Amino acid sequence: MDIKFEDIDLNKAIFIDTRSPAEFEKGHIVDAINIPLLDNEQRAIVGTVYKKQGQEKAIKKALELAGPNFVNIYESLLKIQRRNEGNYPPPEAKHLASNPSQEGSNQKDIIIYCARGGMRSGAVHSFMSSLKIESKRLIGGYKTYRNIVLDHIERKIPNIKFIILNGYTGSGKTTVLHKMQKQNLPIIDLEGIAKHMGSAFGSIPYNGVRTSQQQFENRLATSLIKLKGSKTIFLEGESKRIGWVNLNKNFYEKMTNSDMVIIKRSENYRIRKILEDYDINDIEFKNALDRITKKLGGERYKQISKMLENHEDEAVIRELLINYYDKLYNHSINKNKNIIKEIISDDDDLIINELKKLY
Repeated sequence: MDIKFEDIDLNKAIFIDTRSPAEFEKGHIVDAINIPLLDNEQRAIVGTVYKKQGQEKAIKKALELAGPNFVNIYESLLKIQRRNEGNYPPPEAKHLASNPSQEGSNQKDIIIYCARGGMRSGAVHSFMSSLKIESKRLIGGYKTYRNIVLDHIERKIPNIKFIILNGYTGSGKTTVLHKMQKQNLPIIDLEGIAKHMGSAFGSIPYNGVRTSQQQFENRLATSLIKLKGSKTIFLEGESKRIGWVNLNKNFYEKMTNSDMVIIKRSENYRIRKILEDYDINDIEFKNALDRITKKLGGERYKQISKMLENHEDEAVIRELLINYYDKLYNHSINKNKNIIKEIISDDDDLIINELKKLY
């Protein structure tokens, strides 16, 4: 059975990506599992045959190379089926319901896809059918999915009101968003999607993991799709570039033209929050500090480095905030004419209650 992406309930789907690991790494449907029909080297061989000898020879070569892979494919599919049926928990789950009928009620649709919804997904889909494992094949594959992604974040951004949370570095904006999400309020965590907190130090909480531009876009579009029907979405104010990735032009323009709320915290709160989020005695923090030497100025850099050596953690953060990040923030925020509210408090619950009034 074939299915369109628009007809899939993302909360009740398991996506299996049959493309090569290299294709998968560049970008994939969010939370998909990679079970490649051909590995990177095999795919390159088939591509060469296609260019030199044509489609028929390439298909024959692909079938020849894929044959031995079906043992591993079978084992991987069997594990997915068992997890889906609740016979044993996935690695991230600590427990499942003890009642088998309860476990089965959470069964999801298995969706197979490849680059264009052609041979690779078709072969795995047919193989699953022969094993009596129910699955559906995604029409148009990853290419069609990417068009849907770009529609949501670039070409036809959904007509949803954005409210942007802004404030000095260390104001706990992401913390507020996460607490709002637990209260079923519609939020998008751009930093979480980018796996970067936006500053020179922003990759440290995510262990330096690099997110590809494609995968950032895929995650962002998925967040929007899951919030379909919401009239308002809360987001944190960001620059056009977040770490390794860029916000798409039209999406960023929508953000810059949206209403903004400023969250103001005490200096002590901000210092404490940053020390919670960052291990400033880690070598990566020192490396990041080195990268902004020129912006800090030689003397200030030496001063902060000395504080770091002496483990004067609070003094380090205070110096970076007052003489670096706050100046950058003031420069950018003074240009904004869309500020509709300021909330001055160190109490997250009070801030959230004020934000609810805007929802």
